[in-house]
Amino acid sequence: MTAEARQRTAEAVARTIGDGDRLMTHFEIELIEIRPGYARCAVTVGDRMANAAGLAHGGALFAFADIAFAHACNSHGRLALAMGVDINFMGRVDLGDRLQAEATEISLRGRNGITDVRVTNQDGVLVALFRGRSLQLDRPLAP
Repeated sequence: MTAEARQRTAEAVARTIGDGDRLMTHFEIELIEIRPGYARCAVTVGDRMANAAGLAHGGALFAFADIAFAHACNSHGRLALAMGVDINFMGRVDLGDRLQAEATEISLRGRNGITDVRVTNQDGVLVALFRGRSLQLDRPLAP
């Protein structure tokens, strides 16, 4: 498959996820860039993402990183499911912060992938580090 065809597949995956992922819509997460094995998303931390302390909820940060992960590991056009993930929170995230999640596929061997997601704030400070392990199924995600 040519590089152009792989990019078209990644873009088709982005449309499929964008049309079907309700949590992405709920949190108003934007896909900024997608390529095979790579995705970058952004979000402004709003009230829907708040915990009782008035900060970003860890679960919301996890979901944000997971959505970038989903774009990157599904970007090859085959349905990929998470087999396990780890997340480390590195710093405080306040309401109103503008975050970016950059997901980079580190390894894809056969059907097994490893993808790292770096979540940074508007100042470029690392606030969370996520590593996901995925399994690609023999099922297309996008046409």
